[in-house]
Amino acid sequence: MPLPGNAEAFFPDLSKSGRWLFFTAAPLRDYQGEVIGAIETLQDITERKQAEEELAKHHDHLEELVKKRTKELEEKNKELERFNNLFVNREFRIKELKDKVKGCNTKK
Repeated sequence: MPLPGNAEAFFPDLSKSGRWLFFTAAPLRDYQGEVIGAIETLQDITERKQAEEELAKHHDHLEELVKKRTKELEEKNKELERFNNLFVNREFRIKELKDKVKGCNTKK
């Protein structure tokens, strides 16, 4: 005995903005197993579909915000690394100069 069939479809003419319907259908059989009809249920799933679309929009927007923020953070990290390198190099240069000054003072 086959399982019931399911489907969902959008019907643009059911209202101003259309409606999404979910269908379930199953055959009706007589006592000999012959198909004598069908039973079908319809469920309006428009609100669920609209919520799914809205959720997808928010998800896409959040993904864009994450990409933008990640790029900003990467740029700031590079800038911090550059400043850190400048600072470390400056400190090494100061140490070298101090050592040279000490060397000059000890030669006197």
